[in-house]
Amino acid sequence: MKEKKIKSLEGYGEFRELCFPFLLEDEYPGWTGEEKWGIVTDLSEDALLEEYPKIMEALSPYLMLPPKYGEIRREYENNERRSRRAKESESLFGYDEDTEVCHPVLVSEDFTQELADREFLKEAFACLTGIQKERMYKHYFLGMSLKEIAESEGEGASKNAVWESIRTALKKMRDFIEGFGGEI
Repeated sequence: MKEKKIKSLEGYGEFRELCFPFLLEDEYPGWTGEEKWGIVTDLSEDALLEEYPKIMEALSPYLMLPPKYGEIRREYENNERRSRRAKESESLFGYDEDTEVCHPVLVSEDFTQELADREFLKEAFACLTGIQKERMYKHYFLGMSLKEIAESEGEGASKNAVWESIRTALKKMRDFIEGFGGEI
């Protein structure tokens, strides 16, 4: 049954609050199993069949999946978004799964020594405006998204303005560092 028809079944909204149904072939391209749907829930199959017989029939054949699968799936999707965002930003900073986006010096084993060896980073950071420093700090050190930064600054800031400010700051820092023969 098509997803639109399933959504129109009585009780689907309540069902959706308790379960996360998804098409297996959307999740796993090339899926060849007979099951069409995956259902992530902590409820038993018997409880769902009793409470939502029409919906369960419409989703049949299906796989019942535990909430842990949902957590792993969300983590994977978040990592994919982070990876895409890092690639799209053409950041000067290297990508690291744990800290999202950061400068390679911050990923090294001996962080303090590397940072001391790279004093020019401090000098490059010093050439930024106050708002650029603040936004860079929030994004790269606190891990805030562009949207979160814009929201924290109030009505006058937009996600695009924050991104443009960070992009300009990165360019300023790159120009400064390259001017001293540094490598990025």
